[in-house]
Amino acid sequence: MIFLADLPAPSRMGDILMAFLSIVFEGAPYILIGTVFSGIIDAFLPAKLLDRVLPKSKVLATLIAGFLGLVFPVCECAVVPVIRRLVQKGLPLSCAVTYMLSAPIMNPIVAISTLTAFKEFQGLSWATAGNATMTIARLSLGYLVAVIVGLVVLRFKPGQVLRASMMYFAIGVAITSVFNTQINQGLLNTVAGNDWLAVPSLMGLAIVLSLCSTSDAFIAAPMTAFSMAAKLAFLVFGPMMDIKLLFMYSSVFQRKVVVSLLIGLFILIGLLSGPWMNLIQHLYIKP
Repeated sequence: MIFLADLPAPSRMGDILMAFLSIVFEGAPYILIGTVFSGIIDAFLPAKLLDRVLPKSKVLATLIAGFLGLVFPVCECAVVPVIRRLVQKGLPLSCAVTYMLSAPIMNPIVAISTLTAFKEFQGLSWATAGNATMTIARLSLGYLVAVIVGLVVLRFKPGQVLRASMMYFAIGVAITSVFNTQINQGLLNTVAGNDWLAVPSLMGLAIVLSLCSTSDAFIAAPMTAFSMAAKLAFLVFGPMMDIKLLFMYSSVFQRKVVVSLLIGLFILIGLLSGPWMNLIQHLYIKP
């Protein structure tokens, strides 16, 4: 009891520091994994291997790159350090960008976590349509958006897109920590019932929360005030663009590319999430 009495009183700075450290400890191991993986690629991947494995058609190669996350399942923090190394080893830039955006969503770990989260909070059995609908919608829309962006990047050369410095992860984490502890996130519930505001609001929340794609479904699932379309936008946009990724992208891509990526993804996912969720719900047939 004496020990407990000597603990410092809660403070805003203490809350921010705690949130900062929790995100750093969560994200740093994955960045380390990505860095180690990029080093392995540099040391052991033959320079011409990717040219021999991938189709000669860059469009077809980009379509295949959207599925690489199924083979190399990494989260958004781990994938960014790998991109430049893959491009240097011969991976077309469009394929690298497609893999960067799709891998945090199109991988077995995220599929299982999304399936589990929506089963738990909706009280559905594994065989019912509801829980699988969100998982199918998330993975398929994530793939579609990543491929669309990759096909757009086909028009550019690496020198027009890439830059030569790194690393801004801690800056993004600091901004996220302040938001998570000092801003009343319950204010979002006031726009949950408005279809025009709910989707962009949750996408904005995804930016500042900077959640890992392996756990964000557990945050989205209990948001009962929001539509499934808004939750889908949250689950697809967050792994592709948040504050920490914004700074990490800035270490790899030129500033104009990062800004274009931010605006383009926000508009594209915002427009597609509603119709895409409706389509998946319509097509999905119960076993």
